[in-house]
Amino acid sequence: MGRIWEYVYWRLPLGKRQFFDKVVDIKQAIENIKRAIEISIRDNYNYKNELYGKLESLTGEVKILQEENARLEKIITHYHKQDMQMFWQEYRREGESTADAQKRFFLALPEAKGVTRNLQLLEKDLLKALITICDAHDIPCWLYSGTLLGAVRHKGFIPWDDDLDTCMAREDIDKLRDILKDNTEYKLTVKYDPWGYCKQIRFCYKDSQLPVFVDVFPCDWACTATKETWEANYKVRMDLKAEMTDESNPFIREFRTVGCVDDNSAMGKQVAKIFDRYYNSLKEQKVLCDKEEAEGFLFGYDSWNPCYDSNINAVAQVFPLKRMEFEGIECNVPNKYMEILCELYGEDIYTFPCGEPHFLHADWKKNAKLLETEVKKRIK
Repeated sequence: MGRIWEYVYWRLPLGKRQFFDKVVDIKQAIENIKRAIEISIRDNYNYKNELYGKLESLTGEVKILQEENARLEKIITHYHKQDMQMFWQEYRREGESTADAQKRFFLALPEAKGVTRNLQLLEKDLLKALITICDAHDIPCWLYSGTLLGAVRHKGFIPWDDDLDTCMAREDIDKLRDILKDNTEYKLTVKYDPWGYCKQIRFCYKDSQLPVFVDVFPCDWACTATKETWEANYKVRMDLKAEMTDESNPFIREFRTVGCVDDNSAMGKQVAKIFDRYYNSLKEQKVLCDKEEAEGFLFGYDSWNPCYDSNINAVAQVFPLKRMEFEGIECNVPNKYMEILCELYGEDIYTFPCGEPHFLHADWKKNAKLLETEVKKRIK
């Protein structure tokens, strides 16, 4: 305190001195806070740099691991191909081509047994009903993914498969749902899945608690069948995923806590508005269009797709649909089904799986008795 101010200070009334003392204390507190903030910023900056350093190091390690994984996958694939070449050489009959030997082998594989077969029989029953209804109302519905592969390679289920995949144009799904409103045997369920960032659409029994269904994946008419169209669709899906995982949003946090919700529930209707916003965005960007204008056909942005395959085809690859046998049922398949299978699974679909095992959709063993009972009741 300066000498003049000290002289004045001690001649002020007690209340004034206390006031000025308080001001000095506050100013000191402010200075202390400023110093603390400066120290904190400096420490945080140093800590941030330390974290960035660790992150950079980890990123480098991840890159090394990815490169090593890619190298090992190449080695495994190489030896797998060698083993397969030797196997087909031994398996082939005299005068038989390798391609014919492969087809003969896969057609001769024994069908599934026990729980898996009971599940497949019930799914086949549902597929037959779905095709009958769709054919009666002129709704195009076709086999896709592993079910299409099974039809081509096995004339039915892949022995280790536990689900059925079908596709429809989005507007036809709405039409089918309306048709099934008063159906006493079957229904179409629509649920929003917060963990798969998708809309689950399933054809199933109406009066049964059986966890059996046929997946129905929506497809959209695209203006063009180009990489740019797929990329625009992919970006919208990634934007949807980002919103579905944003737990700073209380509603999203609640949705992810609750899990799958019916589209006609209160929460489902709110989630539907989010999904619709992204669909409308694709329309506004002129990625999607009406059927009459379409050159391409896109696997829906709101469909479950863990691999994010390109999943875009020229309309002529899908339509006109062809008929093919699946477990004794005449089913629709895409016009150029081999091209689509090669896009999904690679050039050689007549080979043993190499890599990840088949994705199991549920613990069906828990329902073994129920499945067995329902097969006896429903399958003639």
